[in-house]
This record gives sequence, C-alpha cells and structure tokens, in this order.
Amino acid sequence: MKFSIIGQIHIRFLFILGLFLTSCGNQSEKSSAEEIDSRSGKPTIQHQVIERKVDNCNTQSDTCTYASIKYPIFSGSDRDKELNEFIFDSIINVTDTSELRTSLDSFLLQWRKTYEMMNEAMPWVKETAFIASFEDSLLHIKQSHYLYSGGAHGNYGEFHSYFSWPDLKHLSWTNFIDKNEKELIAELKKNHAKAMSSKSFNELIDKGYIFEDSLYVHNNFVIEKDSISFLYNPYEIAPYSEGIVKITAKRSIK
Repeated sequence: MKFSIIGQIHIRFLFILGLFLTSCGNQSEKSSAEEIDSRSGKPTIQHQVIERKVDNCNTQSDTCTYASIKYPIFSGSDRDKELNEFIFDSIINVTDTSELRTSLDSFLLQWRKTYEMMNEAMPWVKETAFIASFEDSLLHIKQSHYLYSGGAHGNYGEFHSYFSWPDLKHLSWTNFIDKNEKELIAELKKNHAKAMSSKSFNELIDKGYIFEDSLYVHNNFVIEKDSISFLYNPYEIAPYSEGIVKITAKRSIK
C-alpha cells in the first residue's frame, strides 16, 4: 500500500536535507524498544539504528567520521506490514534497508576520497532519525537531521508530520486551526513579536532576526494541548544564528 504525502515538506527543505549522502568503515546495527503502546489496536514501536563509522572510532569523539540513521519498526498488530511499508515508502522514501546501508556507505566513501585528495580532512558527520509515537488518536513522526561535511558549521533541522489513526490520513494545520492563512500569519507575527519582547514583527526584521517577507504557513508543526507551534529550520525565515524558530498559534480545533 503506497502513500504520497511528505513531499510538500521535503521539497521545501531539500537544500538542507539530502538523503544519506555517502563508507568503507565499521558497521553497527541495533534496536531498542523506545515506546510501547499497549492500548487495543496500536502496535509496539521499536527503533532500529544502522551506523557506519571509520576505523571503529568513538562517535562521541569530535574526530570521528560516521553516519547513522534511526527508524521505527512496528510489531504486535495485524497492521505491522502496512505500517512498516508506509515508513519506508512514504516517510524515508527508500525501498528497503539495503538502500539505507548503501547511502551511509556512500557518505563515508566520499569522506575517504576527500581525505586522500587533500591528505587530511575534517571529520564528517551525518545523523538522521525518524521517531514514531502514538499521541491519542494521532501517529506522530518526527524527523531530525544533522549534517557536517566541512565548513564553518553543520546543517540541522526538524520535520514533524501527523497522521490520523487508524486511517493514516496526513493532517495539515487546517485540521487544528479554524482560520484562513492570512489570519493565521497575522497571529503568528503578533505572537512571535511578543515572545521576542519586540514592539512588532517589522522591528524583528529591521534588527535582522527575521528575513523580510519570509513568514509563511506550512505543515511542519508540533501539536500541543491548546496550541500549535510552527517550526522554521535555519535559513528558512531567519539567519542560522537564530536556530530553529518556533512560533505558536492558538489551537481552535481539538
């Protein structure tokens, strides 16, 4: 069963993301039961980690070149096969784990070529994680990534997606906020200026905290009890120094 949903978010952020660049290194695979939902009809969620690293280095060291990916595996229900295919086909956008291993190996191979060409190279790091959790009647997928392959700093970001359970319908902000886009943007500007202790959103632009005419509404958000927080990754609406910008709006549909 195929689903085609995450494309809207992924296309906008391709310049940051890039799926699992590039090994000839040590291999590691492990899983952990990070979240279990025992309520009827909801499967157990475990998270599998595939890791590649150069010369068996310690990934906690700042001299280690490595690449890893973490992804969920569903078990214990009659929908496991459907859910696991859904994760690979529509969230990670690969066919199977062999593609994941190949992409991690490719990242390390590219580092090796750079090292041989320059006779030295800074360590490279690529970490990608897809974390699944059930939250009431929703399936929440949080994707996070960090990539460093030289330069002043690495790139990182978060992407959140929500699906209704059990029908796996991809939900947008309009499922939780009863406003049109223009009204919502006005609320977001007002709330962010207040959160930043600024007189107005335009003042934030004048001071360089926000890019001019950059704020828009998208489906990268986190659902909270009475609000929704929209997330904007570095360079989307603000300089890298501002990190991930979080702007909150009142949730009107429960």
